[in-house]
Amino acid sequence: MQEWARWFTGEASVTAYRTALAKHTSLTWEALWDAQSDLLRLLVDRVPAELGAPALLAITTLSARHAKPDEAGRALLATLVNELAPGHAYTVFAALADAWANAATAPYAEREQRIRAVLCRVFRQLAAAGADREGALQTLAVQLALDEDDHRIQERIH
Repeated sequence: MQEWARWFTGEASVTAYRTALAKHTSLTWEALWDAQSDLLRLLVDRVPAELGAPALLAITTLSARHAKPDEAGRALLATLVNELAPGHAYTVFAALADAWANAATAPYAEREQRIRAVLCRVFRQLAAAGADREGALQTLAVQLALDEDDHRIQERIH
């Protein structure tokens, strides 16, 4: 947990998430909590809100078309916080946050594709750097079906 704390510094309280999410969406806190409480519980007190809030919105966008979007988002986030090394998790969270910031102004129909493109690039870079010794990166790629977007990620991971 010490290594995690070294990488993830910043305010991660419920209040910080409420404030950070208000910057990114017009939904009320109550509506967000009702819809995303399972995901928020994985983030609060672990991932700083300024990083976690936009990453949460990106994850929600990525899992929206899944047959079971809540379960898909929860599995993705659980893999990120529990399976990846902290430095690699930070890289993915930062990529998700940046991808959300860039996609948020795009038409809704294009957001998922834009976020996926960023993640494909980041996953290739992490795989090339040998970041998947434990298999978590491959798990994330499968969860996100990124191989459908870019099969080279799978080839690099193996």
